[in-house]
Amino acid sequence: VRQYTVVRQLMAERDRLLQTAVRQFPARSRRGALGVPMALSLHDHLPFWGTLFNALGYTPVYSGKTRRSQLEAGILHSPGDFCLPMKVLFGHVHSLIEAGIGRIFIPHLRMLVPQGERIPRYTCPYTQAAAYVVRENLDIRAEILTLDYPLTGEHGHWLAETGARLGIDREEMEEALQEALADQKRLTDGCLTAGAR
Repeated sequence: VRQYTVVRQLMAERDRLLQTAVRQFPARSRRGALGVPMALSLHDHLPFWGTLFNALGYTPVYSGKTRRSQLEAGILHSPGDFCLPMKVLFGHVHSLIEAGIGRIFIPHLRMLVPQGERIPRYTCPYTQAAAYVVRENLDIRAEILTLDYPLTGEHGHWLAETGARLGIDREEMEEALQEALADQKRLTDGCLTAGAR
């Protein structure tokens, strides 16, 4: 029972940190709405993606916490052989489309570095392919924007590729990347501090 209580407290602290982790740049909003389904890795990387898109002038629209209606839509609209987290992603995407959001962001997270390690590890194949699977299986028209999560040592390549895909110059991309990385680090540090207590 005690361990369960501690885990609930840590998750509540993480949720609190997430609520303040994404910085807003209201004066920069000029590139339109971008749907962000809160599924798969987006909880862990919300400060990075949210701050990046805000800094670049997008207006992120988040699908929120998973609701029963999203899960039911995900089960209905996803191919049958996928795991529950993928079905939840489909449900979040459908809820954004039903809310009138025509451009949806789903990251391509091919590798990550686990906490306390230095060597990147490949993520689950479904997580790697999530954006492509959703794009190919949507029964409603929407644009799916896919960007790689940048790994340390790949920032130069990431800036060039992402800037070209979004049509944004390198200087603006570099500034937004630094803002996003700082906010992601702030969340990670906050979670580690809370866990050490």
